[in-house]
Amino acid sequence: MSKDSSLVHEPFRFMFNELETNWVILDGDGKSRYTRDSINVVYKNKKMDLPNDILVLKKKIVEEKYRNTSRSKKYCWNGPSFCVKKFFIGRINGNLALSLFLGLSDYYNFLATQMMLDVDISDIPPDPFKTPNPSGRTLRERYFVNNDFLKPNVYLANAFAVNVLLVTNDNMAVFTRRSDFVSIRKNYFDCSFTEGFHPILDKEKNSYSVYKCVARGTFEEIGVRPKYDDIMLLDFGVDTKYYIYAVQGYARVDATSKEILDCRVSIAKDAWETKNVFFVPFKTEKIFKFMYRHGPWASPTLANIYYVLVDNFGYDKVNKVLKRFPRFYKLGD
Repeated sequence: MSKDSSLVHEPFRFMFNELETNWVILDGDGKSRYTRDSINVVYKNKKMDLPNDILVLKKKIVEEKYRNTSRSKKYCWNGPSFCVKKFFIGRINGNLALSLFLGLSDYYNFLATQMMLDVDISDIPPDPFKTPNPSGRTLRERYFVNNDFLKPNVYLANAFAVNVLLVTNDNMAVFTRRSDFVSIRKNYFDCSFTEGFHPILDKEKNSYSVYKCVARGTFEEIGVRPKYDDIMLLDFGVDTKYYIYAVQGYARVDATSKEILDCRVSIAKDAWETKNVFFVPFKTEKIFKFMYRHGPWASPTLANIYYVLVDNFGYDKVNKVLKRFPRFYKLGD
């Protein structure tokens, strides 16, 4: 079981071949999709008033990063990010629909919350006005009291991500292995990439576009750019391990496997985020065999792969193939 298994068991926690994961499905079943018109973003450019214990953690992180700078060690720039304040799930013309209400956060908030959820902070006094469980020893214990994932905790939900599997025009699925330099899940096997939704880079006209985020992430990490019409977003949920809300899906790109390798070397500025790239025939059995031979994998990735296969080949075929495999044991969470 995962570290956060003490939370109330949700009936919509994703199961992969009898294995319970840390991905909670909030919407999506593999049979429906989002469209460009069905994801609406409302953003207020105002930072959240954080509790004192989180501010103490953030101060320590800031001091550490500045020390690292003076010693020529790894330094993380504190760029802006979204925090998730609330959301509404619906349907538009039979398609999945999502309204996101986002606020302003930053990367150091992420490091002080998502990256510190299970760290013992007993030496830091809880905020007497904002902490639901002052006796908690960790942020998870202090703030996830009878937690309802349909109602984001505004102090801790300091990221929104897109997780994407790419499919080449020679019908190969693109998998990657995360590098040693990323913040979370170092050396994990992954779909093609995970990208954070950005309040500056993903602005489009007078709004914010998750589809622009997908296209940008593909270009920055792989070196090619999919058309919006070739991006299929299939489900929305939350990674309870790190409390990251995300949408997931896949994109077809007009490039061969070889062209992607060439573009990744010559164009992709963030290619350092992945250590290796793997091309697997876009067939259910081939992909499952690859997953069982490699690992570890993260919970959101397992769910995304499953729904992408269902979208293309149907529940019956995907489940029939999956049942031929033993219980999955390479979940890294």
